[in-house]
Amino acid sequence: MQIAALVISGLAFVAAAFSAYAAMRSSRAARESAKNSAISANAAANAERRAQADADAKRVVFTFERVSRDNCILRNEGTASAYGVELTKFEPGAPTVFSGPMTFEEFEAGDGRTYHVANAWGSHTDSFEISWHYDVDRSDPAQRRRIVMPPRS
Repeated sequence: MQIAALVISGLAFVAAAFSAYAAMRSSRAARESAKNSAISANAAANAERRAQADADAKRVVFTFERVSRDNCILRNEGTASAYGVELTKFEPGAPTVFSGPMTFEEFEAGDGRTYHVANAWGSHTDSFEISWHYDVDRSDPAQRRRIVMPPRS
């Protein structure tokens, strides 16, 4: 009877050890699955942020187009209007704008403004900084970009 009890105890011990091992593996797999889920969720959130940033970047796209030696057109090639637009020289020695507005209440998508531009004496930089808002009331942070004029032909 003692031998039967010993065999049954041994089998119970082996079964308990196997159950503990299986539970440990299951717990490890659950942790790994949770970790992978968190990584996937972060990747999805990052992709969504990148998509939103890309969409925002396409909303307002300012470019200069040279139409003659000293005339350029500033265009908004984006899909939305820009508000509170300010055009400023990017650095000392930047081109001098002889005619054309430097501020706009609204600059509509697809619109263009003509400038007569000549380089300052000895200047080789042809860049401006342009700032604008997406919101009409300008409650959003100002966006800033450096835009470069194409070279003279």
